[in-house]
Amino acid sequence: MKFAYFGYREWAEDILTDIQDSKFDIKSFTTKSGEYTLSAKERSNEIDPKNLSFDSLKEFDAIMFYGWSWIVPKKIIDSVPCVCLHPSPLPKYRGGSPIQNQIMAGEDTSAVSLFKMGEELDDGPLYYQEPFSLEGDLYEVLGRMREVGTDLTRKLLDDFESGTVKEHSQDESRATYCKRRTGAQSEISSGDFDKMTARQIHDHIRSLQDPYPNAYITGSDGKKVYITGSRLEE
Repeated sequence: MKFAYFGYREWAEDILTDIQDSKFDIKSFTTKSGEYTLSAKERSNEIDPKNLSFDSLKEFDAIMFYGWSWIVPKKIIDSVPCVCLHPSPLPKYRGGSPIQNQIMAGEDTSAVSLFKMGEELDDGPLYYQEPFSLEGDLYEVLGRMREVGTDLTRKLLDDFESGTVKEHSQDESRATYCKRRTGAQSEISSGDFDKMTARQIHDHIRSLQDPYPNAYITGSDGKKVYITGSRLEE
């Protein structure tokens, strides 16, 4: 079988690297504005994310969209199984910036959810879902997500190859939503220090470590001080 892989975030490239040396026939695509640097060979498959063509993708048996930030045309979704990886225990935390929103909400555990894309936001049937810890610095959290995501992706591609793919409907009664965060929301104001607990401040800082817009405070002179790490002492 032939698979296509559309990646954008750095963690999506990491998963692609992990599965590319496998037995699967995977053709990868990226964009000029990707958040990472691909090899010259992979970079040759650049596409315009706002103008995906069905004719160029109809040859594939399934398409993966990992860390993708653009709308996939309905004709593609209706014609080819399109797989998305969302780092939350769907149907909870549908939407943007799920890792940051979960950590800031005080969650200790998240999940990698592989699901079949539909017309609405993160609402398609689940293929696989497996938990991972949100403890520690962000690079540790993303590392766990990568490991779980790689394992589940291999399982799903094996299922496609063997014709044993199973889908499980999401429980809409449990659905929650979050919005993509902006850089301006990374600021910790003097008022925040008055109302936030030490754990909440710590979670705010670690959820916004690289590669995301770091937490910062603004001095009386208007200059910003960026905070790239913190340690919570009980």
